[in-house]
Amino acid sequence: MKKFTISITDEAHKQLLKLQLERKISGHAVTALSEMAGELLSKYLEELAKQQAST
Repeated sequence: MKKFTISITDEAHKQLLKLQLERKISGHAVTALSEMAGELLSKYLEELAKQQAST
């Protein structure tokens, strides 16, 4: 099975960093949100690959 690694777009990351600068979220939140977004995209693509392999 293919393993997918995904990172969020530069634009999304810039938006998170902007919020951090405005002190609306912490640096830890930026990292956590980035990782969670990447994990969700990875899981989605893995499921998509499974569906395509079974058809």
